[in-house]
Amino acid sequence: MARIVINPDVMSDRRAALTVAWNEALRYWMEETGFEPKAEPTPRQRDFLAGTAYEEDELMLRRTITARIATLDSSVTDATPEQVADALEVLNGAAEWADEGEKETLARLAGIIGGEE
Repeated sequence: MARIVINPDVMSDRRAALTVAWNEALRYWMEETGFEPKAEPTPRQRDFLAGTAYEEDELMLRRTITARIATLDSSVTDATPEQVADALEVLNGAAEWADEGEKETLARLAGIIGGEE
């Protein structure tokens, strides 16, 4: 069973901590299902994540960007249409595994990034 560990630095902000938890849960879902985002990271996104564990692992880089877009993480400000499509695919796929409360949250996120809200 996977375990999500939240960076203690974000715990003072409940919204940030919740975003990190959802981000990690979606990355875990991608790993478990073998989902591979198709969209290329932008140069700005690569620069932002330079020096992190994601820099040397292209698949994990794409997955973290996709999860951040899906969770409305403000660190990704230049999402491409292709990245948004990947994020919507993840949210819809994860909803198939989710319980009722989680499905509502995933649907709301999908509506926001899909431009429906």
